[in-house]
Amino acid sequence: MSAPRTLSIAHLSALEATPLELIDGAARAGLDAVGLRIIAPRPGDVVAQVAGNPRAIRDLKAELSARDVRLNDIEAIILREETDLSQFEAALVAGAELGARHVVVNMYIDDLQRAAERFAELCVLLAQYDLNAALEFVPLSLLKTLDGALSILDSARQPNGKLLVDALHLSRSGGHPRDLAKVAPELFAFAHLCDAPLKQPRVEDLPTETRQQRLLPGDGELWLDAFVAALPPMLPIGIEAPSLTTAGLPVAETVAMNAAAARRVLGLPEPQL
Repeated sequence: MSAPRTLSIAHLSALEATPLELIDGAARAGLDAVGLRIIAPRPGDVVAQVAGNPRAIRDLKAELSARDVRLNDIEAIILREETDLSQFEAALVAGAELGARHVVVNMYIDDLQRAAERFAELCVLLAQYDLNAALEFVPLSLLKTLDGALSILDSARQPNGKLLVDALHLSRSGGHPRDLAKVAPELFAFAHLCDAPLKQPRVEDLPTETRQQRLLPGDGELWLDAFVAALPPMLPIGIEAPSLTTAGLPVAETVAMNAAAARRVLGLPEPQL
């Protein structure tokens, strides 16, 4: 497609999808890219067995090429004080082989200086694979705000240390699109797009909203026009909208609904497939 931005579908939007199914859905919907969850963010989380699996990597690489879909990012590294970074190397090898540009990083270190030191260590590792560390502030994590993320990025001072900004997380952290004016354009990795009510949920309901009950872009009350306008013009956008609206639908239909909703918000025409 000839859209001015790369549009991607995040795996969380259709978490039940295999990587091959997500790539197929993206191709059918005319999207440029996918984000794949190949690193378990929490103990016990089920992810596709891609890391350390040469056959899966070979099949995915062939499918990405055949369907003209790129891999925007892999997720998700949960960074704690005690995290052994070597455990991620097989996933980084896979991501690099598949052409990923970014690795999503969530922070679970409370002290910002120590968080910056560990983040810098991770950036050095990722640089060996030509990957960016896309640091995402998430109210559910110990890095809850844009300012906190910017502090870590500034202290770490790594060229491949970048910012991932998610519309829901910006809202639920008390932020607003105008806050993004303080971010240098080159510091952005990409953005996540979804929608939600403006009213903040109860604290105990935030995990469910974040992981299962977002709204498709345009179906809620967030300031998405202002959010998109505050981003660099060519910044890639990943649609991350796990929603009750699409729960249980076939993967291709879920991806198509996400893509159509995002294009309406972005003012983009439907592709001629």
